[in-house]
Amino acid sequence: MDVFKKYPNLDHYYETSDGMKFFRENDARNHAKTLEDKSVKKVVKPVKDTGTDAKGSKKDNEPDKSTGTDAKDGKKDDKPVKDTGTDAKGGKETKKNTKK
Repeated sequence: MDVFKKYPNLDHYYETSDGMKFFRENDARNHAKTLEDKSVKKVVKPVKDTGTDAKGSKKDNEPDKSTGTDAKDGKKDDKPVKDTGTDAKGGKETKKNTKK
């Protein structure tokens, strides 16, 4: 049984040497006292790689698509940035009247 699939909000659980799984470390330790191998291990939910760090910022080795600059070496590439006609929020851009 995959504990993290059954309990998707669970970050970790504790497992004793006989394979029993517990939500609380104290419960796992108490059960382990009855076993020959009294070890308890903390099992942490694996984190999916989303291309961002914990704060949601782009990782250092990801190219910066907004500026056309490669994040690895900081050099600008020769590829032009395509104007999609939308603003950063996905709405249509509007040009203000700039008559003087």
